[in-house]
Amino acid sequence: DSICNSAGGQTLATTVTKSGAECDSPGTSNIRPFCVGATCNQEDVEGYERYNKQNQEIYFFDETCIIEVSSVSDGEGDPSKLQLPDIPEDCVDGMTEMFFMSDINGGSSIETMIDESTGMFNGDTEALAEFTAQCTELGGHVTTMSIEYYGGYCDEDDEYYADLTSVPHCESNMCSDDEAEEFRTAYIVPIQHELCEWVKYTVTDEMKAPKMPKAPKMPKAPKMPKAPKMPKESKMPKEPKAPKTTKAPVA
Repeated sequence: DSICNSAGGQTLATTVTKSGAECDSPGTSNIRPFCVGATCNQEDVEGYERYNKQNQEIYFFDETCIIEVSSVSDGEGDPSKLQLPDIPEDCVDGMTEMFFMSDINGGSSIETMIDESTGMFNGDTEALAEFTAQCTELGGHVTTMSIEYYGGYCDEDDEYYADLTSVPHCESNMCSDDEAEEFRTAYIVPIQHELCEWVKYTVTDEMKAPKMPKAPKMPKAPKMPKAPKMPKESKMPKEPKAPKTTKAPVA
């Protein structure tokens, strides 16, 4: 079984059809299967069809084609299969904010730090420092995490499901490493990796952002030369003393 079915969900197979007399690119294609909850009914499935049709019209805009989207459930939904781990409520709340109320662990925030050829941290210290600051603002800390994908659709699309090794991820301060792993396995895997047979998360030690080098000091401006001293005024010559008078002879 896929992770979706093991978690009690049902898998939707979706087909997109483009047609019309003036359609430049007619044809039928299958998009990536999607996992929904066991309690989702036909009305929910039709809502998902409308959502996909809007996406097709926005991202593959072509006025010449009529776009139709059809989704069919595999009918495997079984709520009794869903077993949630015993994780503290504050940990669940913190991790929920990380994954569903922000994009800290997805998109460009992570991609800029991963070497696509190795699936490892690429050494971009500036991106890591910025990521760490954002994670801290959300009440989290940066850890290294590894992901391994096995079986099912994950083997067919190994470019999308590429294994990652010791890459930075943001975890809630309310969780231990084990609780963070359990949260991902129970809540994230069935949503993001539901078509694999098995996904292994490994959260390791906290990753410290390297200190950014200090900006070089600006050179001091050269001192201005001192003004030359003015020459001292020459002293005026002293006036000659008057000659002493001779004393008169005593009579």
